[in-house]
Amino acid sequence: FVDGKKVTRLYGEWYHIPALAPGTHKITVTLNANSHEDLTIKGKPISATQDVRVPAR
Repeated sequence: FVDGKKVTRLYGEWYHIPALAPGTHKITVTLNANSHEDLTIKGKPISATQDVRVPAR
């Protein structure tokens, strides 16, 4: 997810995020089962979020 919008599903080790507009963006990755359901621990989805700052050009 980029800024809360789903971008793709990953089936490999890497993904190239297309160019982002200048500013701060939230990148979130979640783990999902083959059925596309969220994998959870104690009812909470397994995920990680990182803010990425893109400088003005």
